[in-house]
Amino acid sequence: MTRLLLAVALAALITAGWFLAQSSWPRVPQEHRDRTDERVNAAESAAGANRAAAPDSSADATDTGSDLRQPVAPAPLRLTVKVVHRDGAPAATGTEVVAITPTDVTALEWLQLSDTELAVDPEHLLTLESPARAVTDDQGIASLPRPESWTWLVAREIEGATTRYGFERVETGTAEAEIRLVRRSPLRVRVLDQFERPVADVPVQLAGSGLPGVRWGHALSDADGLSRLWGWSELRDRNMRKGGAGPVYAAAVIPAEDPVTVRVPLTHDLDDIVDLHLPPHCEVVVRVVGLGPGLTGKVGLKPWPKMPGDFSIPQYSSPLARLVDGEARFPWVTLDYRFQLWVWFDDYDGELHLRPTSAKRDGERQEIVFDAGEAMLLTGRLVDAAGLPLVGRSSANYLLRGESGSSGRTAMLDDDGRFRILVGSSSIPTTLDELEFTQLVDRKARGKVVHRFPNGFERGRHDLGTLRIESRTEDR
Repeated sequence: MTRLLLAVALAALITAGWFLAQSSWPRVPQEHRDRTDERVNAAESAAGANRAAAPDSSADATDTGSDLRQPVAPAPLRLTVKVVHRDGAPAATGTEVVAITPTDVTALEWLQLSDTELAVDPEHLLTLESPARAVTDDQGIASLPRPESWTWLVAREIEGATTRYGFERVETGTAEAEIRLVRRSPLRVRVLDQFERPVADVPVQLAGSGLPGVRWGHALSDADGLSRLWGWSELRDRNMRKGGAGPVYAAAVIPAEDPVTVRVPLTHDLDDIVDLHLPPHCEVVVRVVGLGPGLTGKVGLKPWPKMPGDFSIPQYSSPLARLVDGEARFPWVTLDYRFQLWVWFDDYDGELHLRPTSAKRDGERQEIVFDAGEAMLLTGRLVDAAGLPLVGRSSANYLLRGESGSSGRTAMLDDDGRFRILVGSSSIPTTLDELEFTQLVDRKARGKVVHRFPNGFERGRHDLGTLRIESRTEDR
């Protein structure tokens, strides 16, 4: 009871003190309070007007907060390229620099660059739609994205009538590079027929045993018969320093009984044009029938029999032509040149050969019909021991056996394990005994299946049904 009375007395004292403090606190006159309220209202009205005139900052605040919550992408790394002359002076302002990667050029052009960049046409590279392109400033500096793979840098400086070029190869992640410019000029070769008329679209290149690259100076003749072979001046200087490394030719890369060349002396003046005369020739057109419309692939034209001689002369190579809608063209085949045709298809395994023939019609179109229906077409489906289809080009090999020998390669299987193999009478000349498939797992044999042909080679289509990999082999 005593404690309760003490608590009530303490509460009463606290309440009395609060009322006493309120009564003694100085009061703000009403008029002052009214003026203060007016100033606050005016300030709020001005702030409202500013908010109405300005863009909505609430969205910006939200976006800023969002940006802060998300990781900021780092600035892309750059490659600094310095372009200079031989004496070290910077290149002229506006000198072009492009970065060439394997995806920007054809496989042949990248191979040419790998052989030697001096043999490549820089003007062609500069016209490509390269993803990286820049020009130099007054200090000869250009900035490009840092390379993500092996990259060739190509530069061109034009000062009046003088043009200089430079090449430099850089590795992945390179941060700085320097390109030295030199004055370069191509060897001009004019291709003419036996009547002195210009011939277009003839591949021409430099040839000879002393060349450092197989595809040195490769180019096509234009409508005026002119081809420009780059690297000649560098090759001339190189051979003269060595006292001559053998004769150098400008050669037409066409099927011919004898090489179509003209010898170019090391003292040749680049202001002059070299004339290269073609022997009598005709256009050979190969038309493939017997497998339906829309056939695609490639056709090879090989000399028959294989010619001996200097294999540094490019005529001895086997030209290839693209097969489109069942037709392939070889524009320049010299007369009486004996050759054999080989055909590979995009949608069929195997290769077909045509018996040797030769070009006979001077200056005319000669058509050769290739009847693929004379071949034996094997179709079917390949599955593993569990009944699942084998898919792709790395899951199985096939081998064809006959009395005359055997041939095979990696099988081309679709998403359901189906195969289509063409067997020509030239590749298996007289008989076909069996077809063997070997399953591959990590490039190792895991099992095989063999289909035998009791009647041997038979033309036409033959469906072998489903072939199951039954036997298993141990890891080697």
